[in-house]
Amino acid sequence: MRQTYAIIKPSVIADNLKNIKQHLKKGVRLMAVIKADAYGHGASSIALELVAAGADAFGVASIDEAVELRQLGISIPILILGATGADDAVDAVRYNVSMTVWYPAQIEAIRDACIAVGKKAAVHLKIDTGMGRLGVRTDNELIEMLRSIEKTNEVELEGVFTHFATADEADSAYFSKQIARFQQAVSIVHNRGFNPLIHAGNSAVTLHFPELHFDMVRPGFALYGYDPGPDSVDYLHPAMQWESRIVNLKWVQAHEGVSYGATYHTDKETLIATVPVGYADGYRRSIGNSGYVLVKGNRAPVIGRVCMDQMMIDVTNIPGIELNDKVVLLGEMDNESITANEMGSWQDTIGYEVLCAVGKRVPRFYE
Repeated sequence: MRQTYAIIKPSVIADNLKNIKQHLKKGVRLMAVIKADAYGHGASSIALELVAAGADAFGVASIDEAVELRQLGISIPILILGATGADDAVDAVRYNVSMTVWYPAQIEAIRDACIAVGKKAAVHLKIDTGMGRLGVRTDNELIEMLRSIEKTNEVELEGVFTHFATADEADSAYFSKQIARFQQAVSIVHNRGFNPLIHAGNSAVTLHFPELHFDMVRPGFALYGYDPGPDSVDYLHPAMQWESRIVNLKWVQAHEGVSYGATYHTDKETLIATVPVGYADGYRRSIGNSGYVLVKGNRAPVIGRVCMDQMMIDVTNIPGIELNDKVVLLGEMDNESITANEMGSWQDTIGYEVLCAVGKRVPRFYE
């Protein structure tokens, strides 16, 4: 067994979901976003618990993620938030998985898949209000899509949605522009006689903008214990603890280089501990000389460049250090903690990437 591992607490994720639902308006549904293997937490290991906790639907990125959930026996709605190719549409129809659409050829491909399988399909129409990613951009494009759906008996418009680019930032100008564009699109949809689910609430919107909950919200990052916004709620708790062990201890003299490139030099006699985790595990190379770990409840700096499978930390000022002592990379120890957001700041990235980056070769244990 590797000495580097992650401890996941599905009950904490379930509690986060319950706490979020308590703050929703009455009747608002919750789509639990568990794409990217539930942000590194293990979708197949937490999905059933989330259903029991009250998830109304699941959001995934691809057909393979959706099929994995269906094969667990999950029957609640599943939406593929990304693109679904024509070849995968057959499986989506077969497994009763809703698809995101934004151009007419997709409707034709899904219609053909429905005919091949002998079932109808549900789609969610994506509105690009300012992400510049997927979705119809203009009123004319939207109307063209609605006409395509109207002409196809096999395809039902189940939802209309957008995604906000800056809902987690203090400056609300661009956010307001996206809201207005989305409200205009929803008005067009309703005026043509459709009454689909309306949803736009990512984690930031879910937690801080109840007026934008519409019919359903789609929290992802929040489920795993984090508030992406500039403010922070107090009812979410991280569900992942990433740990390792000290496998080597050595004293080195002052003015010695450490790790590749010798980017770090000791300024005094230094006790260096080696920890068996590296960028192949998702602990990024860029954390070297900028990040910390927890040992015996104290912060120990990561010194030198992180290697593929190992890294070094300075434990000179921590008394009683021994081989095999626990090292917390992400999580809590005594009164100290390292969050995904803090770890992200050491790498000029965000906490989302930190969680998703924890590699497959890091064993997950579920408590």
